[in-house]
Amino acid sequence: MKYKKLVVLCLGVFLAMNLQAQSPNQEQPLRKDIIVHDPVMIKQDDTYYLFSTGNGIAMWSSKDLESWKFVKPVFDAPPQWAVEAIPGFKGHIWAPDISYHDGKYYLYYSVSAFGKNTSAIGLATNTTLDASDPNYKWTDHGKIIQSYPGKTNWNAIDPNLITDKKGTPYLSFGSFWNGLPIVKLTKDRMHLAEEPENLQIIASRKKTFQRPIRPLSTTTR
Repeated sequence: MKYKKLVVLCLGVFLAMNLQAQSPNQEQPLRKDIIVHDPVMIKQDDTYYLFSTGNGIAMWSSKDLESWKFVKPVFDAPPQWAVEAIPGFKGHIWAPDISYHDGKYYLYYSVSAFGKNTSAIGLATNTTLDASDPNYKWTDHGKIIQSYPGKTNWNAIDPNLITDKKGTPYLSFGSFWNGLPIVKLTKDRMHLAEEPENLQIIASRKKTFQRPIRPLSTTTR
């Protein structure tokens, strides 16, 4: 009996190692039942690319928006700057935002300690989204902005790049605390063009602490 259990255990270990050893470029099956959180999508040539919250930033591709193919996550390991900035961070990255500018794809992403505004937004770029292209390589540019408990009354998560009529880039972000801030970026979209203390709040929902009035109950005899 012990011998049989040992054989089964060894077989299980072998199969697990074999799965992990498969090439990331190996053809992946198409799926129509994918579940994603905080998705964002962009089209390159004839292919749609979807990014979402997940370990290393989840990534999928599709030709028709119905059948999806799994693509290797953006990051193999948690960005070192994020590990140092966010205590306990292990690689689960939130709410990416994808855009194209000047020959590059810009992927903003957020890292956070859940339930706190110990958070930061980072940026990675790539010249192509086609993983089979020899030029496919994500370059991480590190932290763009960070929020701190007791210091900033906003939360550096959920980034969204926008531009005005003149093409000036801005990054809106946030959740809870004082609302959704917006901050101006440099022309290359990789750094802040103003101090975080000067950012503007573009949307907020003020909390009210007034107790609700309870209806007077009556009794009929």
